Amino acid sequence: MSPVRVLRLGILMASLALGAFAVGADAQPAGSANRVGYLVATSYLHPNFSSLFHNALNDLGYVEGRNLVVESRLSAGRDDRLGALAAELVQARVKIIVADGIAAALAAKQTTKHLPIVVAIGGDPVATGLVTSLARPGGNVTGVTVLALDLLAKRLQLLKEVNPRLTRVGVLWNPLNAEKELEWQQLSALAPRLNLTLQSLEVRSPQDIDPALRSAPAQRVGGLLVLDDSLVLANASPIVDAAQKYRLPTIYAWRLFVDGVVIQPGGLMSYGPNLFDVAATVAGLVDKILRGANPADLPIEQPTKFELVVNLRAARALNVTIPPSLLVRADSVVR
Repeated sequence: MSPVRVLRLGILMASLALGAFAVGADAQPAGSANRVGYLVATSYLHPNFSSLFHNALNDLGYVEGRNLVVESRLSAGRDDRLGALAAELVQARVKIIVADGIAAALAAKQTTKHLPIVVAIGGDPVATGLVTSLARPGGNVTGVTVLALDLLAKRLQLLKEVNPRLTRVGVLWNPLNAEKELEWQQLSALAPRLNLTLQSLEVRSPQDIDPALRSAPAQRVGGLLVLDDSLVLANASPIVDAAQKYRLPTIYAWRLFVDGVVIQPGGLMSYGPNLFDVAATVAGLVDKILRGANPADLPIEQPTKFELVVNLRAARALNVTIPPSLLVRADSVVR
């Protein structure tokens, strides 16, 4: 995606986060439109996701002001506000809630047992209790999941490709997040198979970020893996800055940490799902439910497209050489 396009999408997200999409003068009354709720903890990392979701709905025939109203609620990185915001969406009489992430989905499910909920870019919905199974979710929740273990293994392997002599990896994560606790446990079991030792770098607030990363070099950390959640996403820029300041080659989940558009000059690498693919899948699930499908019968879907982004500017600043074999596999290279 070009920098110009990302910026345009970011501007659209900013308008979306302020409230519902604007309704034109010739619009139908709000009660006759499809009212969709959008609940998100933070828009910092995904300023383009809701825009992509909106475009995907347009492709399916849903047009603001004619047959669609989107009610957006943004908690600005505070998970403790998600429950109240979910209640606002229920009171706004939306027909469905799109929850961006597991924390938002859990808050929505605790708020309503009947309103359909579609999870966008969630972690493991079975382990977190959102659904009973991926194939037949049951209840009122379906969506798109990114099962963490395979991706975590891939990110560790990419760090080792950059530095084959790597033995100790720092993991920046929020232990107050139950989903991240599960990922940390999975990583701890995985690391020995890759001949790696993990160093836990815990952050419970923005004030913990710099001290956690400052401590890493003294603990012989040679690479860094960041587990994203609302706290991390809301503080993406300080994390990238600190990783650069303490010279930690870092891999992230999402390209906006790396591509140098939103965060300057960007981190070293990212590997994660393609947001175009995820947005289209989420919109498709919303469309099926609005047409009468039961979310209990809609299998949880998984992304099929993943992208590797490498920032050579960050590599030069870190005095890191990216192997040609890795560069040729990259979907995007920042030079």
